[in-house]
Amino acid sequence: MTIAALTCASLVPIGAASAAEPPTITGTTGGIGATASTVDGVLRLAVADDFRTHTSTTTAFVQTDAGDVAVPSSLVDSLSSGDAVTVERNAAGTVLAVESAAALGASADAASTDAISGVGTHNVWYVRVNWTGAAAPTTSVDGLVSSLASYYATISPSSTGARIKVAAKGSLGSVTIPVPPTSAESCGASQIYTDTAAALGGAMPAVSRFNHLVLILPDLPAATPGCTWAGLGSIGASSDGRSRIWLNGASALTPRVLDHEFGHNLGLQHSDSVVDSSACVLTSAKQTLGSACYDEYGDPWDVMGGGFATPDENTVGFMSAPNLDRIGLLSSTEKYTVASATPPTIALAPVARASGRRLVSIPYGTRTYTVEYRYGVPGSLDAWLPEAGYGVVVRLREQSIDHDLVVDFLKNGETFSVGGLSISATGLTATAANVKITRTADKTAPTVGTVGYWNSEKTYEHIGTVLTSGTLAVGYTSAGDADSGLASVKLYVDGKLRATSTNRGQTKLQATGLSQGRHSWYFLLRDTFNNTRKTATRSFRIDTGGKPKITKSPRASLAKGTVSTKTIPATVGWSASDGCGIVWNSVAGSNGLEKTYYGAPKAIATRVKVGYTQFAVRSADCLGNVTADSYGPVSKGVLDKQSKRTGYHGTWSAAKATKALGGTEQVTTKKKAYVTYKVKARSFGWVATKGTGRGKAAVYVDGTKVAVVNLAATKTVYAQQVFTKTWSKVGTHTIKIVNLSSKKIGVDAFTRLS
Repeated sequence: MTIAALTCASLVPIGAASAAEPPTITGTTGGIGATASTVDGVLRLAVADDFRTHTSTTTAFVQTDAGDVAVPSSLVDSLSSGDAVTVERNAAGTVLAVESAAALGASADAASTDAISGVGTHNVWYVRVNWTGAAAPTTSVDGLVSSLASYYATISPSSTGARIKVAAKGSLGSVTIPVPPTSAESCGASQIYTDTAAALGGAMPAVSRFNHLVLILPDLPAATPGCTWAGLGSIGASSDGRSRIWLNGASALTPRVLDHEFGHNLGLQHSDSVVDSSACVLTSAKQTLGSACYDEYGDPWDVMGGGFATPDENTVGFMSAPNLDRIGLLSSTEKYTVASATPPTIALAPVARASGRRLVSIPYGTRTYTVEYRYGVPGSLDAWLPEAGYGVVVRLREQSIDHDLVVDFLKNGETFSVGGLSISATGLTATAANVKITRTADKTAPTVGTVGYWNSEKTYEHIGTVLTSGTLAVGYTSAGDADSGLASVKLYVDGKLRATSTNRGQTKLQATGLSQGRHSWYFLLRDTFNNTRKTATRSFRIDTGGKPKITKSPRASLAKGTVSTKTIPATVGWSASDGCGIVWNSVAGSNGLEKTYYGAPKAIATRVKVGYTQFAVRSADCLGNVTADSYGPVSKGVLDKQSKRTGYHGTWSAAKATKALGGTEQVTTKKKAYVTYKVKARSFGWVATKGTGRGKAAVYVDGTKVAVVNLAATKTVYAQQVFTKTWSKVGTHTIKIVNLSSKKIGVDAFTRLS
């Protein structure tokens, strides 16, 4: 039977290469952002302010595509209005948890009130709301809105005008609505708004967080629980996309109330003070204060406090430096973050001067201390301050609570000192106060909670995580620093920076445009003292489509090893390609070879017959897509025993050896003795005996020296294929073997493979 005839019929049993199973999914990993029975949306908060009792009521709901979902305010203490959240509910619809589903990549920071911006033109309309038996006050409101515009223009000056500009749009008239359900949350404020919006119809302002609607209400029944608030404001935009303010009766029509509620519309929370009690004395810079230690609205300076120290309801002090920073009014040169144990003395300008360095931040574990200088600058919003009211204000803000808390007020020469932190104020003048800060050095790295893939990801046996798009979405459940502050969390993909966040809560980051194939990622966390922590590097693959292909059918090549009269050592190799990479292979042969392995195609050790052999393979990509069986050509293996002397030059003799393939081996001890062998083949081999007293020989192929073979060994071994050469196709070649010394070399046989 000829080789040509054999290529028409396979020697490999049909389906032999298909017998083994390709890689399978071993599991689906639940990602950080993947939970059951959930709905995604945007958290919306509104705060009803009862300045008389120093209490507030927060109403929370999540705006979803299917409508608003009311959630307990106790579940959102650590979240901010405008955050992207996931609401988890049980089968009965009860809300079990509300968790952050932070925005993607660097934009995630914008979801927090620590990164809001109030800069722009804010349009303010008002409407008087009446219902049966109760009429809204008729007091003029235009002057009140004008005062609001003046206040925010004063705190946000620029060379081109106010950065926060309030445009008075006037009255939308009066509407009459049904009597609100006073027993509902905040005296039915949401229902009042809904009914008012319906009554206004097409007169409603366009949807924009920069459009504010102020509802002037009749005096609510003070005897009814939940109705005693003066003003109520949505924190940021509400679910209809507009900002909302409710004013409760004529007594609420004051700058102190409206300016405060407008601050809520900008996204700001309250500024409080610590209760003057022995139980609330700080003894550690990282000490947690209970809720009983917070006097809500207790900050006497900030508009988001109660402003109780101001002379009257028409006087509102300059906004605090930390709140100015939150709404985007402080440049990098106007604030300073402590990032060492002993920073230089800092000169703080009075906040009311509206320029200069006005804020110092001291990150300290889960809280941040802030420092500002209050001085009664003549003609300013703080001109009402008496000399006794001049000083450096120290506040803290807990990570889990949105409120600022005044903890000390330093006069000239005074120091705030609490375990690990000291803040001293000296040289208080009309233009500056010198602040000296020392704190315990941070020598520990940031910490991070669970790290992983954001969504559920498929895992394949022996392969790992495989994505089916060019976008990697990963995240962490929490990040922070016990001794200073979290400066950044950076996502590196294949060693390159791809996304950055400063979020401390559950956060998602992503990298887009990734190519098919292998990749790796990790997070690098850095604190304000420049300590770093690198998470473990994780590998993954991307396969965005396409099937694997066998690009070169399996072919055998002769290899080193022991030759017998029936088989010759060889390897079988092939090529396959896929965008994600070849990860699994199965190979079978008519010689009985059956092998399956994970990895890229590689040369597989086998033995070809002295006679005819054929191989078949198939390969799989990282998603388990498998090629069809690919059959290689039929190859003929030939063993040419050198018992008879042909082509030998110099002194050669036939040495008998029962273990030689032909019973004898041609040997020589003559230096420069050689043998030539002309062969037509695709792969060639030289078979010889190795042992003590054996020497070295040079091998020439078509006149070019290609190798030096050392036949020396500690014990005698026969029928060793000591040299092989393979070409890309069958051709005629001349082999020459030359003895390099007077030691013995020999030729037992030559082998060839078509």
